[in-house]
Amino acid sequence: MALKRLLAIAAIIIEENSSAPTAPLCRDKSELDALLATHQPLALMVLPRGCDMFPGTCGPLGEFWGAVARAFPGRVYRLSCETSPDACGAAMGSTTRLSRPVDSGVEPVFEFCGPACERYAGRPDPRSLVEEAARRLGGREARPGAMDAALCQLSGFAAALPDAYAAADAYAARRDALRTAASFVGQQRMVHVARILYDQYLERWPDHPNAIAAAANAARVAGDAEAALALWDRLLALEPTNPHVIAGAAGAAAAVERGAAEA
Repeated sequence: MALKRLLAIAAIIIEENSSAPTAPLCRDKSELDALLATHQPLALMVLPRGCDMFPGTCGPLGEFWGAVARAFPGRVYRLSCETSPDACGAAMGSTTRLSRPVDSGVEPVFEFCGPACERYAGRPDPRSLVEEAARRLGGREARPGAMDAALCQLSGFAAALPDAYAAADAYAARRDALRTAASFVGQQRMVHVARILYDQYLERWPDHPNAIAAAANAARVAGDAEAALALWDRLLALEPTNPHVIAGAAGAAAAVERGAAEA
């Protein structure tokens, strides 16, 4: 099955690149100001408040952005608007060095900075981000078809550029696996296929909140209220203060109670 192959490829790539460090965290506004004061080109993955929790998408991108950081050490950072709202311009009365303030959201924001920061507006896929990082941080185009010894000398960077492309492919494989599973949920006669595919995915990545929630929804569509509740409870154990998860778990518990009353 195509999804099973995607999962296998993603797992192999991630295992081979598991030594890639997490991108350094820019801890506060003063640290961001100090980095920008060097006038060196930088790349930032800005994490809006809530992006690390369901239904945010920032978590799985951490592996990918860590590989980009290894390709360009000292030039690639993360900025959390949860822990540093002043740096993101989200705190009352604060200003930001980012191109625009960032507050809450479910998608990360990418900025490329020199003397000033500019919001990335290119294609929203990891490979395009790697290419943009190579262009901005390494000073020339860097496409996977040209990964030779000369490419790996970009201004002293990019010895690990192939790992960044591999991590981009791993993230894309995970994303495509979930999309494939979701495509079966709306087909009543095929929802059992979606449940099998979600189970396979969660065997690889058991703590991925969005995947757990998607599997819970598939169980609900299939009429398996108890399985849906078990999945929401599993997610609640991971994110006990997330209002989306609390509401989902409460709804699943009510569905089980209704089923028991009707039995």
